[in-house]
Amino acid sequence: MRSPSLTALYILLPILMVDAVIEVGLIGTMVGFLHRRAGKWFDVSYPAGSTFRLHGKPLYPLVNQGHTSNGAAGTALILVGFGGLLALWLQQRRVAKVSPRANITYDRVAADISTTSYQQNGYDSSQQRQQQQQPPLAPGPSAIFSSWVVMTILSNLLTLAALIYTFIVTHQTNNQTIDLAVAAKNPDPLMYPLHKWTPENWFIAILHQVPLIHHSDRVKITQELRVMRGWRWNLIPLFILGLLTAAAAVAEWLALRRRRRQQTPSLDHVRAKEGSAY
Repeated sequence: MRSPSLTALYILLPILMVDAVIEVGLIGTMVGFLHRRAGKWFDVSYPAGSTFRLHGKPLYPLVNQGHTSNGAAGTALILVGFGGLLALWLQQRRVAKVSPRANITYDRVAADISTTSYQQNGYDSSQQRQQQQQPPLAPGPSAIFSSWVVMTILSNLLTLAALIYTFIVTHQTNNQTIDLAVAAKNPDPLMYPLHKWTPENWFIAILHQVPLIHHSDRVKITQELRVMRGWRWNLIPLFILGLLTAAAAVAEWLALRRRRRQQTPSLDHVRAKEGSAY
């Protein structure tokens, strides 16, 4: 019978993996936009009666928060998700090698067998030790499973760091303005030289502060802003799922250790009864 923590892991891991795939996909979509469409220019109507080409990216973009978030999602997907399924499978194989029924039977009747059956048949103590079957100890957590449990904690800390870092950087660069006079003096292929910008805040400023000529550019930027906001806010459920997974993994690790410790006194008790019967 599965423990509650093991059941929780089999439920949480697929959900965590799906959310991590969503995070990686959203960030990948943003990166593709930055390299393709944003690597060109936007036609801007400024000053009155004139136009210029604004390069799609600023001179000082802030992108480390995207790399960190992508790394956190990738770690959750590969090491925690796929690695967790493998670690659980190996641990279950390790547990399956021990017969739980044999352990239960041994704990209940081994003492009676040692004090009655063998004495009635006239066996001596040496024969009794040879014929009595000793059950194997319940397996504790393997090294692979223990390493994976540690990885769930580290992965969740990385996700937390990415979450905090992304929201702080976004807040720090919020409400910045694009000086159209400066932008007009630095047309494509030059880049806008003022301030440092996250991709999200840069395109928010373009959308609301820059008189774009083509409506299609506004539509495209609006769509991409949904993607950028999406991966940023998706860090919250990714962190929560990672936290629940780490908690369930630690609980299962402790349960395996507890079962092994509980069996050891039981075996010692049986052996003590055997010794008194001799």
